Amino acid sequence: MNLQKIYDTTLLEWIVACRFTNNRRQSYLHLKIPAGFGKSFFIGVLSSLGMIAKCRYDDFKSPSSLRPQEFENSLSMIIDEFTVFKKEFKDYTNSMILDPKYELRTEVELYSKIFLSAESSNSFTGGVDAQITDRMNVIDKSNSVKLENRAKYQEYGNLLYFNCMKHYVYKTINDKLEYYREQGELKSSNQAEQVLKSFYKKHKLKAENIVDSIKVNFYTKIYELFDTDEYDLSNTDTKIKKNIITTYEYIHIKQIKSTFEDIIKCFGEDFYKKARYKVNNFDEIFHLENKNHKVDGKTIRCIRIDKANFINLFENHSDDLLDNIDLIEPPF
Repeated sequence: MNLQKIYDTTLLEWIVACRFTNNRRQSYLHLKIPAGFGKSFFIGVLSSLGMIAKCRYDDFKSPSSLRPQEFENSLSMIIDEFTVFKKEFKDYTNSMILDPKYELRTEVELYSKIFLSAESSNSFTGGVDAQITDRMNVIDKSNSVKLENRAKYQEYGNLLYFNCMKHYVYKTINDKLEYYREQGELKSSNQAEQVLKSFYKKHKLKAENIVDSIKVNFYTKIYELFDTDEYDLSNTDTKIKKNIITTYEYIHIKQIKSTFEDIIKCFGEDFYKKARYKVNNFDEIFHLENKNHKVDGKTIRCIRIDKANFINLFENHSDDLLDNIDLIEPPF
C-alpha cells in the first residue's frame, strides 16, 4: 500500500526540521481537517509515538494546566479545535513558560506548532498582521477522501490500518532524526532551516496584510463620504463626515485618532479587533510627517490629502487600489 498518498512525507520532514533549526519563526501550521478525515486517528498515531503535546485554549491561562513533563521528547505542540490565533501564540516561536499550580515556573522548548480545525479562522482573513503571515503555513485537506472510504482502510480494518500508519510515521521520523544527527549541529541546523523555507514557500498563509487592508478601507470610506450629503447617513458615517473638510485643492481630516477608529469600525467586528492595535501606529502606516495645516486661514491638526490625485485614484484605479496607492502616498 502506498502510504505516501495518505500522509505527506513533506509534513513529517517539516516536523523533524523544526526540531533541528534554531530559526523556528516559520514553525507554525494550520492543518484544516474536515469531518471524517480522521483527525482523532491522526492525533492518535502521533500520540502513540510520544511525539506530541496536546493542548486546549484553557491550557494557556495562568496558572497553566500543562505540565513540563508533557513536552519531554515532544516534536510538536498540537492545538485542537483551533478558532482564533491568540496574540500570545506568536511569542511561542522557540519556547513557552509554564506556571502550573503548586509548581515552579518552567520554560519548555517548542518546535513545530500545529493548529487543527475543520473551518477557516477569522484570524487569517480580512487583513492579517505581518507577524502572523510571516509565521503561518496552511495545509487544506478539505477535499481529501474520508478515512472510512479509503480502500486500504476498508480492506484491513481500523487496527491493522492504524498499526501500518504508526509504523510508517515511526520509520520516517526516525530516519529523518538519524539523518540530522549524522550531519552535526551546524550542518543539520542549516539544512533544517532550508526545509522550513521551502515548506513555507509552498504552504505559506496567503492573506492580505492588515496594514494594506487598513489603507484601502480608510481611503475608501473617505472617498464615500467627502463629497456626499449628510442626509440618510448612519450615525458613525455622520460623525466621520463632520471631521472631513473639503477645499478646492485638499481633503482635510481632523480628529485623526477618533476618526480612524470610527472608520475601522465600519468594516466589521473581526476587522476592528485586528486593526485597533494599529491606532497608535497611524503615523507610520500613512507616512505622516506634518499634521498641522492651514484650513480657511486657521492652522489645525489634521490629515491633508491632495484632492485631484485622490479622485483620480478611485475613478481610474478603483479595481486595484493597493497597487496604485502610490498615486497619493505619501499623501499628506
